[in-house]
Amino acid sequence: MTREEKFLEKLFNKYYRSKGSTIFAPSMIEKREFAFIFFGKEGMLRHVSYRSVEELKGFISTHTPKHVYYSSAYYKYPSMDSMDEKIWEGADLVFDIDADHIPTDCKEEHDFWICTSCNLSGKGTPPSKCPKCGNEKLDSLKWICNKCLDAAKSEVEKLLDILLDDLGFKEQEIKVFFSGHRGFHIHVESEYIRDLGQDARREIIDYIEGRGLDIKLFRRGDVLDIGPDRSGWRKRLFQFLIEFLSEEEDPLTLSNKVGISKRSAERVIRVKEDLLKVILSNPVEWRVIVRSLGERTFERIVNYVVNRNVPSIDERVTIDTKRLIRLPGSLHGKTGFKVQAVDFSNIWDFNPVEHACVFPDYEISLKLKRPVPSQIFGVTLDSKKERIKVPLYLAVYLLGNGGATLD
Repeated sequence: MTREEKFLEKLFNKYYRSKGSTIFAPSMIEKREFAFIFFGKEGMLRHVSYRSVEELKGFISTHTPKHVYYSSAYYKYPSMDSMDEKIWEGADLVFDIDADHIPTDCKEEHDFWICTSCNLSGKGTPPSKCPKCGNEKLDSLKWICNKCLDAAKSEVEKLLDILLDDLGFKEQEIKVFFSGHRGFHIHVESEYIRDLGQDARREIIDYIEGRGLDIKLFRRGDVLDIGPDRSGWRKRLFQFLIEFLSEEEDPLTLSNKVGISKRSAERVIRVKEDLLKVILSNPVEWRVIVRSLGERTFERIVNYVVNRNVPSIDERVTIDTKRLIRLPGSLHGKTGFKVQAVDFSNIWDFNPVEHACVFPDYEISLKLKRPVPSQIFGVTLDSKKERIKVPLYLAVYLLGNGGATLD
C-alpha cells in the first residue's frame, strides 16, 4: 500500500467510525448482495450479505473500504457465489447519469491526456495517437467542474419529467443520489417494475429516449395530434417544436445541426413564424406543415429536437437486473465525496463541496505529478508549481484521482 493510500484509508476510517450512522440502509437489506474494494488491494470482495444495517455499518467501520456497492437486485440467497444459486427475486430500476458522457465545452479546458511513452500531455479529448512519438496508449485525466455537474443536473430533470409525468411513478418511489464523482444515480423502487426482465427494461429505455419515434404515427387524418393538453411524447414533441421554432439560427448552423441542406434550412428560417402559428393552433394541420417544409425535412427536424432533448443515461446500468450500484452514504474512493441523497425538487441548489464534502478545509501540502485544471471546486491551482497547498477535501480528491502525491 502506498503512502497516499494509507493516508486516505486513515481519513476514511475516521469518518466511518464517527459518521457511520449516515450509511443508507437499502430496503430488504437481507436480500441484497454487497461488494467492496479496499485500499492497496486488487479485485473486489463480492457475494457478501447482512441481516441488518448495523452489521453492514460494523463491517465498513472495521475494514474501511475504498468503495462500497450493493445490488439493485433482490436475492433469496445473496451470499452465494454463483448467480444462479442466489435465486433472483426482482430488482429496482436504476439510472446512471454521468457528466463524462455528456458533451460539454468545459472538458476541453479541464481534461487532459498524457502519453504513457514520452509523457507528452495536452488538453481536451485525447488524439488517436501521441503527436510526438506515435504511441497509441494515452492516459486520460478527467476532472469535474460546475458546468459538468449542471449538465448532469439538466439530464436528471429530463429523466424525472418522464418518470413522473409519462411513466406514472410517484415521487416517494424515486430517490436521487449524487454519485460522489461526476454525476447522479436515480433509484426507482416500485412493485410494478421489480419483476421486469432485461427486455422490458430495454423497452423503458426505448421510450425514454424516443427511440423509433415516427411522427406519422401522430397523424389523425390531416391533423398532427400533438399539443399542450396531450400526454407523453405528444405533449413533449409539441414543446420541443415550439422551442425549436422560437430559436434564432443562421442557415449554415441550422443545416449542420439538423442534417438538412442549406437550401432547406433557409426555407425553415423563412417560414418559422408561420409554422409556429400552425403548431400553436388547434388542431395542428399536417398538410400545412408538409406543404411548407416537405415531409423529409420535417421528419429530420423532429428527429433533431427529440435527440437533443432526451436524457443522457447509461443504458447498460438500467437494463442490468443484477447491477451493483454505489451505496448511498458511503465515500467515493476517487474523490472522498459522499454518495449523497439529493432533493430533486431542489437539485439545482446541490453543490458537492457544500452538501457531499465530509473532510475539513484546513490546508496540507501536495506535490503535483500530473496536469490539473487551474481551478477545482472554486480553489485556484497553480499547476506550474511542483508543490501546492490545498484544503484537505481537495487534497483527497487530487490524491484519489492520481493528480498529486503527499509532500
